[in-house]
Amino acid sequence: MDYDILVYEEDGVFVARCKKPEVASCGDTRKEALENIREAIDLYLINACELDITSEN
Repeated sequence: MDYDILVYEEDGVFVARCKKPEVASCGDTRKEALENIREAIDLYLINACELDITSEN
């Protein structure tokens, strides 16, 4: 699956945000922020499946 990810620097930390599903993460580098957002999205999707919910409304 492909997701649109926005990465920006805020107060010396790189923030990664995904609008759909609405998930955010951060890291000390752009690469770390992207790795963390991928993990956060994976965990979100696993939990959504376990709870039988989706981000599609």
